Amino acid sequence: MENKEILEMLVEDVGLTIQIEYVQDAQKFLDRLEREKSGFKTFDMFFIDYSLSYGILGSSLIKKLRGINVDSDILFYSSQHESDIREMVSKDLGSFEGVYIANRNNFDEKSNYLIKKNSKRLSSLSNIRGLLTDQTSQNDFIVNSYVMNEYPKLTSEQQVEIMNIILDLMKKQKEAFAEASEIEIMKIETKGSIDIKKLFKLRNFLFTLDMKYKMFQKIIEYNNVSTFDDNPFENYKDVTQWRNKLAHKKLEVCKGQRHIIFSDNHKQHTNRMCSDDCIVIETDLNEKISIDEWNILRKKVVSYGKCFDSVLDSITPIDIPELI
Repeated sequence: MENKEILEMLVEDVGLTIQIEYVQDAQKFLDRLEREKSGFKTFDMFFIDYSLSYGILGSSLIKKLRGINVDSDILFYSSQHESDIREMVSKDLGSFEGVYIANRNNFDEKSNYLIKKNSKRLSSLSNIRGLLTDQTSQNDFIVNSYVMNEYPKLTSEQQVEIMNIILDLMKKQKEAFAEASEIEIMKIETKGSIDIKKLFKLRNFLFTLDMKYKMFQKIIEYNNVSTFDDNPFENYKDVTQWRNKLAHKKLEVCKGQRHIIFSDNHKQHTNRMCSDDCIVIETDLNEKISIDEWNILRKKVVSYGKCFDSVLDSITPIDIPELI
């Protein structure tokens, strides 16, 4: 209990969203690790006691983790058996690579070091983007679920009031879009050309992301850019479609760790979770992404990322338009 409280305090001090899972049944956890071999990985750090349930030693759990190529940092601790732990490690360094040893006196110090060490990785630019996307998707999920659940409970007067608010916003959006669009179209038609700096300053509903990509595609065609020869640009939609599909969804790894489930609200989330045997029926295919699909998609993301990086590298500073 003392170690549990120390970990929670340290995580809170770091200021990152980190979920701690406490495992009491070592055998069930060992069984669960079998799914880590071919499924989605679910842990970034491990804090493992020397003595576990059913007489299982923490060392056997660590060897199991390393045996399935889980290379996360591990803190192996004991209040009474530190010397035994160090002897185990010295005799089998290969199985205990990346394992830190702690006792009662230095548990909080070693834990603090590991959490801060991993927090630096979690706070890198790419992970901040991931955290923002994940958190905003979670927020969208909560808002959708709450509104869908609570709106029917309102009085008829309250529902009418909300309806009128939504209608007013829709009409204003329509009017603003139409007027702004007409003005910008007239400017371009009158001038007979595009002011690229001003174009990129337009609001997203006027100059959409799709428009920017179409411009990009046409320009690389004009410039005979060969970067996308092996990865045709028109196929990049496979990546963007998944991004758009998952952008504002709640994501969760299923019980079998073979699929990521995505949903808009709590009802969908409950209905879409895999059964214990993780069998996916045909109607589920648009609601889940499998580990195999994810690996393919991840390779595409990396591959196209290199293509875009190559285009960026070809730009000289003088070519970059000043948008501010």
